[in-house]
Amino acid sequence: MYQYKLILEDMSKCGGSCACKERGDDYFDTVRKEYTSDPSAQISEAFDNLKDLLLYKNGKYGNSGIEPINVFSKASAETGLLQRIDDKIARIKNSPELRKNDIADLTGYLVLLCVKNGWTTFDEFKD
Repeated sequence: MYQYKLILEDMSKCGGSCACKERGDDYFDTVRKEYTSDPSAQISEAFDNLKDLLLYKNGKYGNSGIEPINVFSKASAETGLLQRIDDKIARIKNSPELRKNDIADLTGYLVLLCVKNGWTTFDEFKD
């Protein structure tokens, strides 16, 4: 899975010239199809991109999910995250369509809740 991503990244950097061109367009079409149809690659890509988004937003909001500034609300970080999760679930439930942004936000809040509770490894759930 990771090899496909590296090959596709190399392709985008060189624009199909150099060693990429020697393999031919059919090769890269095959690699692209295999990469995009591989569930493991898709899961990795989704998590990588969600991680990038969460780190970006966490920087932008000053880590307020885990360390709230408590200007108006005096709720703990965990209570604040649980409130945000409840609000996001309500928005999803009441929306006529499922929206990518809502799912990304919900996933981010859940990850922040895990981090707040020190849950950063999950090996105990593997059989």
